[in-house]
Amino acid sequence: MAKEKRYIDILELSMIPGIAAIIQSKSCNKFSFRVGILLCAVTGFVWQTKVLVEEYLRYPTVLHVEERHIKVTRLPGVTFCYANGLQGVTYCPETGCKRLTVKEFKELYPGEKVPTLHDDFLLPVNLSEIYLLPPKKLLKLVNAGMSYGPTIRPYYSYFNSMKLPYAILKTAPFVRSHSNFPPKCYYFNVIEINETLKGIIRNAETLAGIELHLRNIILPDSGRRMDIELGTGQISVHSRNNFNNPFLTGMSVERGKNVILRVKQVLKKSLPYPYETDCRDYAAEIEERSSPGPTNQLHQNLNSCLTGYELTTTTTRLPRPCLHKYILEGEHGNERSDGMLLVSRTLL
Repeated sequence: MAKEKRYIDILELSMIPGIAAIIQSKSCNKFSFRVGILLCAVTGFVWQTKVLVEEYLRYPTVLHVEERHIKVTRLPGVTFCYANGLQGVTYCPETGCKRLTVKEFKELYPGEKVPTLHDDFLLPVNLSEIYLLPPKKLLKLVNAGMSYGPTIRPYYSYFNSMKLPYAILKTAPFVRSHSNFPPKCYYFNVIEINETLKGIIRNAETLAGIELHLRNIILPDSGRRMDIELGTGQISVHSRNNFNNPFLTGMSVERGKNVILRVKQVLKKSLPYPYETDCRDYAAEIEERSSPGPTNQLHQNLNSCLTGYELTTTTTRLPRPCLHKYILEGEHGNERSDGMLLVSRTLL
């Protein structure tokens, strides 16, 4: 009896209550009832512990907050190129020109009015030789044809009635186009320390987008024909940290039209370290390819990310980070009654 009482005392001090009462049960009914109560209590304790552990593990110990909504849209970079920015007579002292006959002129330019001056029939012999000229000489030829470039006016959609000053686009580096001669290009707000933005940048918390009004899309009509693309150009909106080739990533615009570019700014999706580059949208690329994602190609990804456009007049590559991408909003191809052309396309 003393030994049995000692065991009962130990069970009463046990961390699992009820065991002593079960052992001391005098009948089967009490024994079964007490066992059921104990099992329910133990089951509830285990379930509650499981829920608490799951909640604890699910709650992050380090909270990562990433803001996807851009409250303030910064002015992007803009590059605009005339499809044929140089006139034929400019090339003649450098590469030589040939004179077209009336028949040849009509075959090359159907529907065009036949010029009255013989000098207007001049056509460069080999336009591709222009690219072989020294950059300074080529730049001099480009600037000889037109002393001014197109203008652009930033218009913030938040300030409905505000009209900000015009900015004249500057001469951009030469790029390759669909033709075999260098087009004349201009840029706005690219790489420089935003000297064109003095007095223009406004920070507004509710600012959602920007309208860029491009004007003076004209060409001096001297009569020297280069090709049938006389009245067209290309424009692109891109990161202000890199130059851009509008013939690769831009859209066509017509001569004499004012163009409105409605721009919004979004933050690119990115992957965590070590794939975080803040430059390319790897997540979207992986979804499109349906691939398992990057493995150990970190250095290759960084090289392709930080390599800018290779300019045709130099071998220098421009490494620049790009945290955002610009998206043109609106419907394409609707010409308004006031002579403006609405264009839209998603550009990086």
